[in-house]
Amino acid sequence: LQELKGQLMYLDMHPNIAAAALRRICQLQTTASDSKAAMSLLPMIVGRITTSLMIQNDEEDESKLSVYAAADCLVSISMLFPKVDDGSFETYAQIQLLLWSRLEDLHANNNNRTVTKLLSAKRLVHLIRAVKPFSDATSSPLYFDMCERVSQGDALAQLSAVDLVTALRSIVISADESSAAALTLLQRLSKRLRKQSVQENASTETLIEALEASHRLWRKNSVRMAEGSPSKEMRSMVYTLSQDILSRPAVKLSCDKVATICDTARATLELSSSDKLFQLIETQLVEHVRNFSRPVSV
Repeated sequence: LQELKGQLMYLDMHPNIAAAALRRICQLQTTASDSKAAMSLLPMIVGRITTSLMIQNDEEDESKLSVYAAADCLVSISMLFPKVDDGSFETYAQIQLLLWSRLEDLHANNNNRTVTKLLSAKRLVHLIRAVKPFSDATSSPLYFDMCERVSQGDALAQLSAVDLVTALRSIVISADESSAAALTLLQRLSKRLRKQSVQENASTETLIEALEASHRLWRKNSVRMAEGSPSKEMRSMVYTLSQDILSRPAVKLSCDKVATICDTARATLELSSSDKLFQLIETQLVEHVRNFSRPVSV
């Protein structure tokens, strides 16, 4: 850390190295005891990156951030300051938008779609999550290109269940026709999450998060979600995941998790009392009522 600090003070650190240092700080923040010392370097590291972003020169200049470095910086800052109502979020929001502009410039250069060609599907998912709070970013051509790329079969196959749920939680569906790529991504994610191989390798917690994300998307976009393939695929996913969770023999669900399944099913599905999923939910509710009513032995 001292060596890193020395390099930063003399501003002789290449911005790509500063980006790697920022990524390391993000890792230390959650895993290491010396995270405070690492965080103390954050202003200098971000300052070095910002200086690079403000330089007006050739987009291909080697002194500027690469695609990988700019993406990692944006994702790292979003992970360090995830809450929009946090004062620190506002402090670093402008830097995130500068990083996004850098990615847009690289992507549009010679119309070669650099970002979606170079970055892995997982990196693109984390980028989609990172720019979720910024409406200017989520209505840009780059955002739609990223949604389009992640929607492709080979990209989806690279993603774990956790990554798929992260993407589902991060989708922004705008009110105009430009949301077509996001709706397509929603449809493909829903279909992928229904696959048995994905469900078998996913924890119950991950599947519950998928239902929560579906419920939030449905509430916010009920008019746009009323018809069409994305709606049908999401309904099928909600039904399949709910049934899978409730049928797991070794899983004991809390009241909150059962409530999540109930709320999501009620919002998106039309179940009759003879439906298997309805009966599974009813069994869980009855069991919780019995446990709640059972006398406590002293």
